[in-house]
Amino acid sequence: MALSGKDGKITYSGADYEVVDWSLDISTDMVDTSMTGSDWKAVLDGQSGATGSITVRVDDTGYGALIALGIPPLTAAAITFDIDATHKFSATTAFLSGMSPSLSASGSVDMTFDFTVSGALTYA
Repeated sequence: MALSGKDGKITYSGADYEVVDWSLDISTDMVDTSMTGSDWKAVLDGQSGATGSITVRVDDTGYGALIALGIPPLTAAAITFDIDATHKFSATTAFLSGMSPSLSASGSVDMTFDFTVSGALTYA
């Protein structure tokens, strides 16, 4: 299941950031349990996981700390996507797995991060 959105807020490692856009991909592995000689596949649901990307906007003086988050050694942190005033996705452990900063002429910096969730993702 792929979800995406624009605007909003994300909290990572206790700090709030203005969101430009985000995507969240949730998938479940399927385990093949087919019997030899069967004409049809049989499967069971396996482990689930989530990955995604998020672009946040900061001023040109605030992006240094964000760059430091993406430089190894990586530290896991809680991540929360505020979908609207009452709904959010949360994970207690997420790792940043890539980043791409982009400085605009207006002085703002858009930072795109890829992340991988470790453990369960919750929706409330």
